[in-house]
Amino acid sequence: MLEEKLKNLAFPLNVYALVLLFEEGTVDYLHFGLFEQNVESIFDAQHVSTDMILARLPEPPMRILEVGSGLGTTARLLVEKGYDVTSITPDLGQVQLALSRSETSMPRYVGSTLEDLDVEEGSFDFVLFQESAQYIDPLDLFGRSFQLLREGGMVLVVDEFAFKRESPGFDGLHLFSHFSAQSARFGFEILEEKNLSTAAKPTLDYLLRVIPAYQQRLISIGAVTEKELDYLYSSLQDYQEKYIDGRYGYALLMMEKKKAPRWRVSTLKDDEDVRFVRELFHEIFGEPISEKMWQWKYGNGNGDSILAWRGNELVAHYGGMCRDILFKGNMVQAVQIGDVMVRSSERGILTQQGPFFLTAATYLEKNIGFGRRFLLGFGFPNMRAMRVAKKLGLYDEVGYMVEYHWSVLNFEPSLFGVVEQIGGDIDQQKIESINLLWEQMAVDFEQSVVGIRDWKYLSHRFVFHPHFLYKIFVVNDQITGKAIGLFVVRTEGESLILMDLIGKSSTFQLLVQHARSVARKMKMREVSFWVTDTSIPLPAGEKKQLDIHIPSSIWSAGPSIGSMNQCWWLTSGDVDFR
Repeated sequence: MLEEKLKNLAFPLNVYALVLLFEEGTVDYLHFGLFEQNVESIFDAQHVSTDMILARLPEPPMRILEVGSGLGTTARLLVEKGYDVTSITPDLGQVQLALSRSETSMPRYVGSTLEDLDVEEGSFDFVLFQESAQYIDPLDLFGRSFQLLREGGMVLVVDEFAFKRESPGFDGLHLFSHFSAQSARFGFEILEEKNLSTAAKPTLDYLLRVIPAYQQRLISIGAVTEKELDYLYSSLQDYQEKYIDGRYGYALLMMEKKKAPRWRVSTLKDDEDVRFVRELFHEIFGEPISEKMWQWKYGNGNGDSILAWRGNELVAHYGGMCRDILFKGNMVQAVQIGDVMVRSSERGILTQQGPFFLTAATYLEKNIGFGRRFLLGFGFPNMRAMRVAKKLGLYDEVGYMVEYHWSVLNFEPSLFGVVEQIGGDIDQQKIESINLLWEQMAVDFEQSVVGIRDWKYLSHRFVFHPHFLYKIFVVNDQITGKAIGLFVVRTEGESLILMDLIGKSSTFQLLVQHARSVARKMKMREVSFWVTDTSIPLPAGEKKQLDIHIPSSIWSAGPSIGSMNQCWWLTSGDVDFR
């Protein structure tokens, strides 16, 4: 029975299929309809969409790869018109349903993702994405399509896109402008762009009307729960609002495969890619990055990277590590850019076609700004690197680092402060007291941009660092025993490097004084501290500006530069290489 087969499709496709069946008495497609002039029914509107695709196909014979099988209707129609069709989907339920609806002359249905499709390169003349592109990383979509197409082959994408992003929070749709730009980086020339949003929007209106009408029936046959339907209805309402104000829309994009670009961009995927990156790191910085250090930075989903290749040779790497931050009192995720590397033979190409730009722009588009996983990005480039990025339109500067030097303190800074060194095996009570210090600090920094400094962060950053040995000191009130503040240090020659301060900002001067006293006991000559140049008071000492600048992305829509200018609080401890 068709109803039973449709019920077993993945949610929410099963809901769309069933309400179409219940309302129209038949169901051919699961995609949007295009309500052009004089088109009133969803049945006719969906066929308008199919006709639009057929009108753009060259005459058969031609080998077509359809990515996303749906109910198999489009693939069967293409076969009937003389095309050689392979239709793929990772949903085996769709494969079985499509097969059950096919006649003797039918397409090849394959249960596979685009990335894992096991065929020879150049196997197809045309790749069709009809509402499937939104589920595939554009780098995988364009990279794999380029491999699978013969020279001069074409890609047609018909799908929903984001057309603008204006607020924080993850947005699952590809941004149309970024998607188009990324196609060119993979060697595709855009032949046609068409905004179909006005014609597509009535599909959302239709679903919002018919889904409630069949709510009880859908629940009674076990296709969906009431909670799932409520979620779906709310999501469709959200999409409808975004279509109305132009944030979301529906578009067609037609592309032709041209000459392979000089550099190929990809995401870092496996251990073999990591091996290439570590070799490049060794070549550029003159020392290896250990496996432990790599895992500390990027392991367990803590970071990711964009790579640029010339043939099979890795020529550039642009990486980032996750960091929870407070942005004007709101907890968000940021990414700390690190290990930006370009092979020496490629460094002279500082244009929007060069490997640095390709990796940086692609990383920013994929990860940073409104609608992305990370609201903000930051790093520690020198002025030369900062100028290059500004010239290419990638970053603007929002601050810089300074270095303080203090002599050691030859006396105890306070009768009421007792310094206690702690390790990684502290009890829960001590953890809670340290977290309270961070909470007190956060109140003082509610108008700033500052990385979270709770015990979870401290233990990862300092206790479990794979190479450097840090010492963590808590200053306790001698009378109450309560923690006043915390500071972290490590030694470098005869200097004690102050890595971080945690507590109320009013205690920072006292914490620095205690660090200077600790330096004397450790027979150090001085204390030094890297920190962004802000108005937070620190003890008088020698102060100089460092050639370390704080960037913020201007490539993607996000918080304004003005809202972050001189607002970052970053210290030696925020720098991953110290």
